[in-house]
Amino acid sequence: MDEFYKKAVKYGLKKKADQVELFVLKGYTDVVQLEKNAIFAAESKTITGIGIRAYTKNGVGMATTSSLDHSAIKGVVSKAVTLSKLSPPDDLFESLPGPFDKYPKLDGLYDDAIENMPDDDLPEMAITAIDCALEKHDVIVMGNFKRLIVSESIYNSMGVETSQSFSSLTGVIFAKAEKKDDIATSWDYQKVRKMDEFSPETIGSEAAKNAVSLLGSKKIKGGELPVILDNIKKIISVKTVIPEPSSIFGSAPYSNNNSIKTQLSKLTSHEVRNKLKNINIWNIANAGINGINNIAESNIKFNQKQDSKGKTKEIQLETKYFAFNTPIKK
Repeated sequence: MDEFYKKAVKYGLKKKADQVELFVLKGYTDVVQLEKNAIFAAESKTITGIGIRAYTKNGVGMATTSSLDHSAIKGVVSKAVTLSKLSPPDDLFESLPGPFDKYPKLDGLYDDAIENMPDDDLPEMAITAIDCALEKHDVIVMGNFKRLIVSESIYNSMGVETSQSFSSLTGVIFAKAEKKDDIATSWDYQKVRKMDEFSPETIGSEAAKNAVSLLGSKKIKGGELPVILDNIKKIISVKTVIPEPSSIFGSAPYSNNNSIKTQLSKLTSHEVRNKLKNINIWNIANAGINGINNIAESNIKFNQKQDSKGKTKEIQLETKYFAFNTPIKK
């Protein structure tokens, strides 16, 4: 495949790109899933990916595929080159990097002991974590253990040809402890790149210990709390790329002169309090939908129907591809 990757770069140049770079990701992952103190499932997945970056007159185009099929790779090369010709020039771009006499390598990213460990080891690690969680505590555990082996390679039209391998072991255990009507949950997690640094015993025992230690904790009471707006012009500092909901402030889409901070700074504390009283869950939902529409240039509509008393009885969501409505349960 190495020779084909080089040909793919040359193919981009034949398509009249000035410079082309190809990124290859190949590897696999093994996963063991845990449910209710036992192994629930185990699977292995192949990881593949190709990324193309092309420059034409300093305009950049990028395209990706998860297929290593030759026709698929040629297809994304063509797409990247086409996009580069349509993109505005990047004035800061000078050139892709050229080849090194000796490519730098980062130590500690790969351990052959992880790649070469027997297939039975990962399930055994998961069982060990479960046993250690249950050794001293009455808990219910779930989670997963994962092994990842992957290599990344880069080829470009300036002569770069290099690769780096990576390995990791990951384990996470979620534990639930119960005592009468009291329920507490906690978890523990490890991700390492060296086999001898991984401890499933610690993951299991710590998750269980932490969950049990939370039993009997004082519960937080719900209720209404007052909000004190003192010296409002100084304490409000909001940064957002989401348009302000017109139902809250009656404003146009987001701009520097129309942000929440700008609007509130022009109001008295009394006026601010009156504005904030009108904020509810529907305002917030509409703000999120409007933000998505603004960023993705879409036209998603979110509506609510009210009964004669002004209470919401149904919500509706409409997009270009689907629409649904659902009544609100009382």
